[in-house]
This record gives sequence, C-alpha cells and structure tokens, in this order.
Amino acid sequence: MAIGFGWGVIFASRRNFKQFGLKPTSLFSGVGGLCLIATFVWGLYVLHFVSVAKHAEGTVVALERHDSQDGSPTYAPTFRFRDLNAVEYTISSSAGQSPPEFSVGQKVDVLYLSSNPRHATINNYMQLWGGPTIFFVLGFIFSLAGIGAFYWPRIHDRFTKQKVVSPIQSNV
Repeated sequence: MAIGFGWGVIFASRRNFKQFGLKPTSLFSGVGGLCLIATFVWGLYVLHFVSVAKHAEGTVVALERHDSQDGSPTYAPTFRFRDLNAVEYTISSSAGQSPPEFSVGQKVDVLYLSSNPRHATINNYMQLWGGPTIFFVLGFIFSLAGIGAFYWPRIHDRFTKQKVVSPIQSNV
C-alpha cells in the first residue's frame, strides 16, 4: 500500500517492502542516490548558466513574503535590471529566506541570459547554489543512512560476539 506523507515515506509496512522485493536500506540508498544525481545535474546546469550569463547591476525593489505551511514567512527578492539593449526587466526570485537576505534599494549583481533576459538571478550563493546544496545534503544523509543500515548487522556482530570458551576437561 503506497502512502503520501512526503518524499521519504513510500511504503506503509515492512510486509510491503518484502512484497516488492525491497529492503528499507535499498529505499534509503535509492532516495539518496536520486538526490545525489539530481544535485549533479542541477549543479552542471548552474555551472553552464554562470559561464554563459551576462552581468548587470540591479536593484532590489521589493521583498515578497511567502508563508510556509507552518506559518513561518520567507522573503524572496524582486529585482530590476537593464540588459545590454537598455531594456528594463523586473524579476521575482523563487528563492527566499528568513530573515530576508536582501533589503529594498540594495544594489545586486544580476546574471541573465542574453537570449532570454527574463531568465535572471541574483549572483550570490543561495540564489544560485541553494537548491543543489539542499539536495546534496539530503542525498548524503539518505545514502549514509542506507549504507549504514545495510552494514550495521555486520558491524554489530563483530563487536558483540562473545567468544565461546569450552570448558577445560581435566583428567584427574
């Protein structure tokens, strides 16, 4: 029976793991591996974007408040810049933080594609690499948990095995 509590929980019971021929360790390792692959692909995309993007000076014109499910706010910057043709663009970032990383009126370095200036982002670590970093951390933790759970019985047995001492028989 599949359930939807989020990304980490896929099967409802140990019986379902066996039904599909899976072990919980393979689930953790699989999710971790997928996150690490996504990190690699996303990272290559960001590297390519940074290498071909043009630079422009921009200004933060607003901070958009987004409330999460638990009610805590994050603030995503909206910034304005001009491309090489002096056309002005206003872009709302999809990456926000709490407390806000930027303030209204702050000058920022903007990266944009000359072929599509609407594809622009502020040139800083969280705006460019925040997503890949989160996926890397999740992938590392899930992979480590899966590998650790796989090897745990062997490690546990190695350190907890009691040596069997046979009684000494004496011929008196």
